[in-house]
Amino acid sequence: QALRSDSFYLAYQPQISLSSGMLTGAEALVRCSEKSLSKIGTEHLVEIAEKSSLILELGKRVFELACEQIDIWNRQGTPPSLIAVNLSRRQLSDRKLVSMIEETLERFNVGIHQIEFEITESSLIQSHMLAKQNVQKLRKLGFRFSIDDFGTGYSSLSNLRHFSLDKLKIDRSFISEIEENRHDKIIVEATINMAKSLGLVVLAEGVENEAQIEILRGFGCDEIQGYLYSKPLSSEAFELLFRQEEPKL
Repeated sequence: QALRSDSFYLAYQPQISLSSGMLTGAEALVRCSEKSLSKIGTEHLVEIAEKSSLILELGKRVFELACEQIDIWNRQGTPPSLIAVNLSRRQLSDRKLVSMIEETLERFNVGIHQIEFEITESSLIQSHMLAKQNVQKLRKLGFRFSIDDFGTGYSSLSNLRHFSLDKLKIDRSFISEIEENRHDKIIVEATINMAKSLGLVVLAEGVENEAQIEILRGFGCDEIQGYLYSKPLSSEAFELLFRQEEPKL
């Protein structure tokens, strides 16, 4: 019903460079204005859509909304550097994924360099050959890819290598107790070193205090995303943010 009534919209959570303190982009997070779904987070909305077989329709709508908003910003002459859009496991294995993306881009004034696709570690593991082919086709077109929630699944270095990714996002569960939990600290440092050796940009999710920032900066983490800097914002609030473009950290 929410899809039929077009009740979905996007919120944008900023991503910040740890070296410069500047905005590097944002993750587009789907929200719903339907009263029964308005308090449900992005992850749960996607889970509901997956179970009801509506995920392909929802994924298409999210990509359209992201492109529509980037188009508006481009026409205003104030485009953000990068918007990250999530792709679900079902989308990754959809034969029509690449054509859907190409057809959507034809309708909007959006550059391929302005979009990054996020895929979760679990979807990467569970995906079959078609998903790998879709990723390869999209990369050939010029799209960037990041692996989201890294550390929560059971992927191997070979998975990261075969999927030819650009960015690794460390899951918030490893960041929340990094100050006190020795094991989390060891895992995060090792993950950053591993990602760097593969030439990946590293982003830490769920950063909520300055102590976490100092630890992550010491480990060589590139970017952060979390409530310390900003909650997910409306398109208008996010636009005000990147128009200012002053160091944030």
